[in-house]
Amino acid sequence: MDRPQQISQLLTVPMEVRRWLGLLSFSEINQVASYLGPIGDFKDIESDGYLVEALIQLWDSDGSTFRIGNKELTPTIEEVAGLLNLPVKGTAVIFPIASGKIEFCHFAGLKESVVQGSDQSIDVKFLFDRFAMKDGFDKYSKDFSFTSKVTWECKRPLVYGLVMAGIYLFPRKDKKIGFKITKLLSNLFFGIKDRQASIVSTVLADIFVACTNCQRGSKFFYGSNRILHIWAMEHFRRQLPALDGLPLIGYNWISTHHKRVDQSNLPRSASEWLDFLRVLSDQKIRWVLDWTDCFNHVLRAKSSDLIPLLGTQGIMAYTPKRFLRQLGRI
Repeated sequence: MDRPQQISQLLTVPMEVRRWLGLLSFSEINQVASYLGPIGDFKDIESDGYLVEALIQLWDSDGSTFRIGNKELTPTIEEVAGLLNLPVKGTAVIFPIASGKIEFCHFAGLKESVVQGSDQSIDVKFLFDRFAMKDGFDKYSKDFSFTSKVTWECKRPLVYGLVMAGIYLFPRKDKKIGFKITKLLSNLFFGIKDRQASIVSTVLADIFVACTNCQRGSKFFYGSNRILHIWAMEHFRRQLPALDGLPLIGYNWISTHHKRVDQSNLPRSASEWLDFLRVLSDQKIRWVLDWTDCFNHVLRAKSSDLIPLLGTQGIMAYTPKRFLRQLGRI
């Protein structure tokens, strides 16, 4: 019998997260998607955790890469940006400075007195009742630091984005929303010195750090396991090429993910995934993903091949030159 699953994954998400998307208007969803991508559609991506656990055992933290037999692959900035349909080139770099209750309450427009506890986080249901439900403003008006319903309507998509990011991109083991990501989301939504910011490199850094920490014994993947799962399935279990003519920009690659990968006879444990990956031939790997911009490198370094990526959990080195094959180059 295979050993129990070692890495705790977000197998389920709070019910409120699954419902929230259906309570927003089309314009509100588009507003959030322009900064975070179609993040609400992650609710339909199932990850059993075993693939992620296998990848962790193949992780090389020195090269920030997975060693698949004699091959190297890594999630690249271009791949993550393409999957989420987010701009990267020309955007400002976010420095993920941790924030606390004061910053969170200012961002959400809540009175500090109604945010109880000292664990630097808040339950999803608390925010769902006040910002997702149509009667949230009228029912909980005393909890807000503002008095205008117009202000509340402006806050709704911001808080939705904060919740989705806290669940799917920067998760906590208790499935609460950490106050520490408030400054990061504020920079994302409002820009930095009049420049649009991007969250892509921060998400990628946390994936790298989570792989390293789990390899060293951590039991929870403090990074976007769903992005890593999609990335791996698209590279290693790809069924058919995408239809010709699909746009690189504007197409929802997350909601259509299940149509592109072979879900039959999937490995049923981490050891089975390891056996599958270790014998995978070059011909069985889809090196270039459909949404990858192969013509423009996002990051280039003149004096060094190593580029530091700043995440909420730490800093990791990124070596884009090593993965030119994933950009369709030699």
